[in-house]
Amino acid sequence: MIEIVQRDTAPQTPVTSIIRRRIREGAEQEFERWSEGISRACSRFQGHLGTQLIKPVNPRGEHVTIISFDKYENYRVWEESEERSRWLEQVRPLTEGVPSREHIEGLNYWLQPHGKKARSWPPDYRMVLIAFFAIWPIVHFVRPALAPYMPSHPLLASIASTAIISLIMGYLSLPLMVKLFRRWLN
Repeated sequence: MIEIVQRDTAPQTPVTSIIRRRIREGAEQEFERWSEGISRACSRFQGHLGTQLIKPVNPRGEHVTIISFDKYENYRVWEESEERSRWLEQVRPLTEGVPSREHIEGLNYWLQPHGKKARSWPPDYRMVLIAFFAIWPIVHFVRPALAPYMPSHPLLASIASTAIISLIMGYLSLPLMVKLFRRWLN
């Protein structure tokens, strides 16, 4: 079954699909093998940006699969593919109930409040401004402060500083900006 997604964004906007499944008791290892297989299959499709499996803390909780594509057209090719259909048939005996699915386009994935489904998204320019204000202080202040502790090799220093900046942005700076400007974003 193909889910119709109403699109309000430009065709070049990245698409993220979030699927939540409850796994039958005793099928966890088989589900993990299935997840690795579908991830490899998905990666062979044009525009695939990555697949991530998040295991629940509670053993009876939901497993979350996040699949991202660079643009809607490439995402749709994957969604409508026979290969995807075959993988979905294989997972049915391993799961309980119907999986829940959510599709997010563009920067909305980053700016969605945790645990809440957004009904409408702020305009892209507002999200870009929030991202700018979340990133600028890190690049301007934190990166120079960390420079003396970075490896001397330029590539390693770049990788290390990018990792640190990404962590600070993803877990501190961006959530703080979204919280501070939540009324403006609504």
